[in-house]
Amino acid sequence: VLLQSISEQDYQDYEAIVVDDASQDNSVSAVRSQFPNVKVITLDKNQGPAVTRNAGIHKTRGSIIVGLDSDVVLMDKNILTCIASKFLETPRLDCLALRILNFYTHKDDVKTWWHPFSIENNADSEFFTDYFSGTGYAFRRSVFEKAGYYPEDLFMHGEENDLAFRILDSGF
Repeated sequence: VLLQSISEQDYQDYEAIVVDDASQDNSVSAVRSQFPNVKVITLDKNQGPAVTRNAGIHKTRGSIIVGLDSDVVLMDKNILTCIASKFLETPRLDCLALRILNFYTHKDDVKTWWHPFSIENNADSEFFTDYFSGTGYAFRRSVFEKAGYYPEDLFMHGEENDLAFRILDSGF
């Protein structure tokens, strides 16, 4: 569903990379047959989100990297255009934490909202924050090059917090 929603974006100047973390189903062949323009990277064993995300980031060529987990759907056809425009219009912008909606309810995903502001009063607003969810973000490549990538010694949970602190410590 994610790849279909990406292919329907009005912004088409993107590179899509899927990293398969040693799945045991037919998802790799399904992606390759249904989305032939998507680059697929396969890992030999399950290594968790940090390793998987880093593998994809290392293979990208663009200056802006948008990371999305497989259970995300872009519900608006101009999300990529908005992201690209925001970075173009704001040269000092280094990172964006994307708003995450629950796939089933289409309402804000409260469990991924760790921002220092209430979700009720701020979900529709732009604000500075010190947190992002690996589920949906957009960073300049230079952020990863200076602050480092996801910490691969953390299999799952905490990798976003670790990276967020290193991003802040690097002056972004």
